[in-house]
Amino acid sequence: MSMSKWAFVWVLGCATACAAKKPPPPMIETQAADVGGQRDDTDIAQGDVSTPPPQGGNDSPPVPVPAGEGPKPLETQGPTPIPAGGAPRVTLLKPGSEPRRIAKHTFRKGAKQSVKFASTSKITGISLPLPNIEMKAPIDIRILEVQKNGDAKFSYSAGPFAVSQGAGGGGLGGMLGGLAGGLGNKMPERVVASGWVTPQGIVREFNVEQGGQDGNAPVEVGDAFPSEAIGVGAEWQVDVTLDEKDGPINQSSVYELLSFAGNTLKVKVRRTQQPVGGTSGAGSSQGTLSFTLGQFYPTGRSTMDKAMKVSIPGMDAASLRMQSEVNVTKR
Repeated sequence: MSMSKWAFVWVLGCATACAAKKPPPPMIETQAADVGGQRDDTDIAQGDVSTPPPQGGNDSPPVPVPAGEGPKPLETQGPTPIPAGGAPRVTLLKPGSEPRRIAKHTFRKGAKQSVKFASTSKITGISLPLPNIEMKAPIDIRILEVQKNGDAKFSYSAGPFAVSQGAGGGGLGGMLGGLAGGLGNKMPERVVASGWVTPQGIVREFNVEQGGQDGNAPVEVGDAFPSEAIGVGAEWQVDVTLDEKDGPINQSSVYELLSFAGNTLKVKVRRTQQPVGGTSGAGSSQGTLSFTLGQFYPTGRSTMDKAMKVSIPGMDAASLRMQSEVNVTKR
């Protein structure tokens, strides 16, 4: 679970959800953009959007469209709502400069990736001294199988988790430290899962086999690439509705391509999360990440800011704010 998609936010008490999600096929939306003619399937006819079909029979001439009354361009039409737990929707905003290439994973059976997750979190919102929460964990990914279409089955193992609190806070600090588990007041020693990821980087299935409690489990949706060719300066947006225990959360991420050399992409990412019909759990994240095509996880650094409510003795439904710095590095 990469920090870039908040897949480890559950560890910080932010995003818990049901395991074994099987979303429908990915939804891809592309705004009008010149991608340099690098794909043969980008010219599929979609009809003349400037002239309506003939009226009154097959031999009737087209009816002229008065200026300013034609159909709205794609980018101004409202997107179809994404069902909770559904696959992410990827929209190309800018193709970027030439040269452009298609970012696509080529997974290989037996390939392994090992990274180290580290975070420091500060909790504010109550008039008591609270210690920072520090967490570290190794993460190992292995590709188990690759289908003809490029989809790959992977195994995932995170842990053992090392969680510590700084000085101050006493018993309250220890209690809030339990928030770092996202699974109650006890951290799982290890999380073991498996799933399927597409060449586009979308995790279409993620099943937690060990480490989830009471129906709670981390959910991995992936960092998706657009299906079109992209160059430096390209921007794309990924929208998804997370199916979490406390209710659905709309997550929107905007990526900006900084460089694309060989099989490595460097991007800036800005992300927001907004609970559907509520405010508790709203948050934002931003960072700079490095992707290696063929590897599941990006590496890099990001910062997160999350609002939440917790029940602690004498302070029912206390409103807190968690600010975190997250680093994922190779090991």
